Formats: sequence, C-alpha cells, structure tokens
Amino acid sequence: MQLDDMRTVSALRLREPSADAVARLSDRVLRAAAQNPDHSEAGRAAAAEVLRARGLSVDPWDASVRGFLKLRNLDRGDMLFFGSMGALVRDLSGAVAFWSAVLLFMSIGAAALTGAAPGGEALRTFLAPTAGISATVWFLASVFRRKLARVTVLRSGGHNGAALRRFIHRELRAYGHIISLSADSGAGVTVRSASSYRAVAQRLRHRTVFNLRMLFSEGEGLALSADEAWLSLVVGMLARSSDVLIVDMSAGSSWAWSELQRLGLLNRAVFVADWSKQDAAESGLHALEIAQPCFVYAPDGEVQRRSRFRTQMLGAMRVALGAAA
Repeated sequence: MQLDDMRTVSALRLREPSADAVARLSDRVLRAAAQNPDHSEAGRAAAAEVLRARGLSVDPWDASVRGFLKLRNLDRGDMLFFGSMGALVRDLSGAVAFWSAVLLFMSIGAAALTGAAPGGEALRTFLAPTAGISATVWFLASVFRRKLARVTVLRSGGHNGAALRRFIHRELRAYGHIISLSADSGAGVTVRSASSYRAVAQRLRHRTVFNLRMLFSEGEGLALSADEAWLSLVVGMLARSSDVLIVDMSAGSSWAWSELQRLGLLNRAVFVADWSKQDAAESGLHALEIAQPCFVYAPDGEVQRRSRFRTQMLGAMRVALGAAA
C-alpha cells in the first residue's frame, strides 16, 4: 500500500456515488478509498464492493514511511546515539560556538563600557571566526545527520505538562526525529483530511528538512493530533513508521493502548509516566495485563533508571527494525 494513494475522490463523498466513477478507479486507489474517512459510508462501501468484484480483498490499511536505520546499525548500541563521532562533533562544536559568542559579546560590552577589555582587539579577532566556524560545523553536522531513529510519543489524554516537555528535550532528542501525537483534537497540527494525512507522511520522509525542524525546536520536531475519524489511521501510520513508540501513562491509562494492541505493535512500545503519577501508571499497566516496566521522569525531565530505559529503547527498536527487515 502507498500512502500517496490515500486521496479524496469527490464522487465517493456523495451519498449515492456513481457506479461508473467507482469502476474507473485503479485497485490501489480503491483500497485506500474503501478506508478513507473523507468518503461517505456509501462511497466506502462501493469501493469495497468493486474490489471484491475484481477478486481482491479489502485489506487493513498498513502503509508506512520508511525509516533511516537498519537493524545492523543497532550493533553499536547506545553509541549510535550518544557516543558517535557525529554526536561528539555536534556537542563540541555547539559548545565552542556558544561560549565563543558569549566571550565575544562580553569583550565587546567591556570595551564599550570601559574603553578597554581583557585581550583587546586580538581576543575579539580570535573569538569572532571561532564562533562563526564552530556554529557552521554544528549546523551542518546537525542538518546532515544520517543515522537517526524516528521516535513517536503518544501523549496521555490531557497531559502536556512541563515535565513531559523536559523529558522529550532531555532524554529523547538525541535519538533523532521526535513526533508527538495527542488524541485531543486541536493540539499541534491536526489531521482532519486525506490531504493533511499525506502531508504528515511527506514531513516524515524528508530527513534533512526534519533535521532542521529538530534543530530549531526545544522538544519534538512535529506535534500532531487527529480528529476522531482519522485518529486510528494516523496512529497506525506512525506506529509502523517509527523505530520506537513512547506511551505516556501519566493519566493512569492510555488511549493508544487499544490501538497498539489491535495493530499487534505493543512490543515496540516503551511506557513512561510523570513520577508523581507513578502509582496510577503502574496500576494502569497491571490492569491492562502489560508486563513491561514503566519508567518515570522527574520534574526536570530526567528519566529514572536511565541505563535500563535506554536498553528498553534499543530492544523496542530491534523489534521494529527486525520486522521491517
């Protein structure tokens, strides 16, 4: 199945679609049309009927966006994300650029106030190109990063607290592309149509552009929500397209659980919660008969049992990449 086939056919929005218009559609378009919420119930039924008449089944929609990692990349373990040469270059060049700029402005400020500054013109002559070159290296190393994971955070209902935002910034951004999805329609970019559904897929495909989004974001590169009609399809696309799923259980349960269970993708999930909600989260997992651990994050965003959390992340990625191999 191709994501670009999920298009709205005007004839199928009618309460009584034209049989000739439906019959002219290709098999691929019909498969998508039969499950497109933009179409009327009669339109979806007509598309399904034509498929069956052609001897084809109406398969569940399972299109996905290819990721940027392969299973063999995970042989490096955490070093792929936290200790690689690329990560070192980004961290070091970013730090040098920041502190060179700070010292440069301090020197300029001191010279303006007193007429002289420690090091004088020679120091500023050194700091200015150092800051510029380091910033350029940091920018290029960040924008053209290649080996990165796609991580989707499934937010719990009504929970978008500062602790969760800090957790995303502190613990997840190093993995690569971060997407969040909320069931609350209106949060972030809301998927309400086939065109907005395809637009999300396009954003996931473009590695360099998404790298830029991450570069200029404090948290996730893309915050999403979906209306009720589209939520299931959006969850399915993100779940199959991501290398790991973070399910926030801070509300004591998660709307995403039933969707992941239906898709058979719970083994790609890592469960987290605000540490003030730990008891409710663990009770929720127990009630759902999920044996996986729940990792809690502090108000400053730091995850507890970090080593085990990262091991769990790698395990979920291996499951996802193994299935895609």
